[in-house]
Amino acid sequence: MRGRWIEGLSWSARPALWLLPAADSGRRAGGGFTLKSTEKPMRQSELIRPADVAVLISLEEAMWRAETRFDLEFMEQHLAADFIELGRSGRTYTRAQCLAAAPQPIVCRLPLPNLQVRLLDADTAQLLYDSIVTRETGELEHTHRSSLWTRTAAGGWVMRFHQGTPFVPDVLGA
Repeated sequence: MRGRWIEGLSWSARPALWLLPAADSGRRAGGGFTLKSTEKPMRQSELIRPADVAVLISLEEAMWRAETRFDLEFMEQHLAADFIELGRSGRTYTRAQCLAAAPQPIVCRLPLPNLQVRLLDADTAQLLYDSIVTRETGELEHTHRSSLWTRTAAGGWVMRFHQGTPFVPDVLGA
């Protein structure tokens, strides 16, 4: 999907980049998108509402909290019927497998680092972030994460897709 980046918008002082739909936009060097001179500015109605951003961030973080992650009713309500996950291990998980998984404690850093919210269309948003999980051994697992959320007919949000890709953090800060 093509779009344009709007920088400087954040929720709760967290870094955020928003990809908003825009016709005929072009890529810029170093990533992101630029607005061509022939494009019209987006109308306010085309922007994601701050209330939706708050809900999406809350739902994504709830997927990491034990009290909601292992709450079957919550998970059934917020995983789409066709949900699929590509885990950091490389395995693929269905909704049924995720719902049937035995509870295992996960210690994840919250708020989620490097969180970005991208509006893909009026009813679809992508959340990008890094997870930092502390294993029982004390080892840290760093993973780039991506989730696709869609708005339901009732106005709520369900996660349709999630992917985790392991990465080694740049310790030199370069």
